[in-house]
Amino acid sequence: MLKFAAPVCLVLAVAGSLSPARAGDKWDEFWYGVHVGWHRNNEWPEPFSTADRNYAVAPFAVMIAGGWQRQNLIGENYFDENSTRLNSAGVERVRFILRQTPVEHRVFYVQSDLDDNITRMRIDAVQETIVALQPKGPMPEVIVSNMVPEGRSAEMVAAEFKNFVSSTPATRLSHASGGSGNGSSSGSSGGSGSNGGTSGGN
Repeated sequence: MLKFAAPVCLVLAVAGSLSPARAGDKWDEFWYGVHVGWHRNNEWPEPFSTADRNYAVAPFAVMIAGGWQRQNLIGENYFDENSTRLNSAGVERVRFILRQTPVEHRVFYVQSDLDDNITRMRIDAVQETIVALQPKGPMPEVIVSNMVPEGRSAEMVAAEFKNFVSSTPATRLSHASGGSGNGSSSGSSGGSGSNGGTSGGN
C-alpha cells in the first residue's frame, strides 16, 4: 500500500503546482481578448475599408503595368527577317524608350520566339544597342515577353505607300474648247435674239 502512495502524492503535487499557472494563462488570455475587442470596436470600419480600397485599386496597377509593357515592347517587326539584328526602326525604338520613358518604367520587353536561341539572340541584340546608345549609367532591364505587338513591319508599310504613290492617277483639267464652245453658243443665241428684236421693230 505504501508503494502506491508515494507516486500518487507526487502526481497530485505536480498537478497542484501547474493549476495556478494554467489559471493565470486563461485569465491573461481573457483580458487580452477584451483589449483586442475594445480596439476593434473603436477602430471600425478599419482595417476593412482600407483593404476594400486596396482591392478596388489593384486592377489599375495591373493595367498600368500591361500598358507600359506594350509601350516598351520590341516585337519581331523590329528585327531583320533573316537575322536577329535590330533594323533601323528597332534602333530608333530603343532610342525613343531610352530618352522618353520615365526611369521607373524604363524596362525593355522583347517578344519571345518559339526557338529559344532566337529569343536569346534578340535579347543580346537589344542589350548591345542599349550599350551603344547609352554608354553611361545603369543598364535597363531586358525581359522576355509573350505579348504580341500590334501593327506591321516598317518595310511593308513603306512598300504599300510607295505603290500607292506610283498608282495615283495623273491630274487632268477640263478642255478649254468646251468652255469656249459654250460661250460662243450662248453669244450667238443672244445675238440672234437681239437681231430678232431689231427686225421686229422695223
